[in-house]
Amino acid sequence: MKQELEIQDIVLKINKESGLPIKDIDYVIRRTLDIIADELKKENNINLQKFGKFESKRVIRKGVKVLGKMVTDLDYIEIIFRPHQTLKAYINNKEKKKSKKTDDRE
Repeated sequence: MKQELEIQDIVLKINKESGLPIKDIDYVIRRTLDIIADELKKENNINLQKFGKFESKRVIRKGVKVLGKMVTDLDYIEIIFRPHQTLKAYINNKEKKKSKKTDDRE
């Protein structure tokens, strides 16, 4: 069964791993998401290295009103997420594995 991860779950995981205060972690995560949302609203793209790219573009929606008049609505912004190949590989368990020679040197 799929589980839904919420911001608080992420905050608690980071707190457990790092020992940083929950209040600080929560602030940074929420502020990061706010900045991403604000930039997408301005139709700016967001590129998160080795994670993926959020693209924001204005879509022209055409429709017909009740009286048969064609209308165009420009107030629609479409958001597309394109995962980075590194993220895709990680999710599908295909990430590059260290060679045995590399492991021996560490």
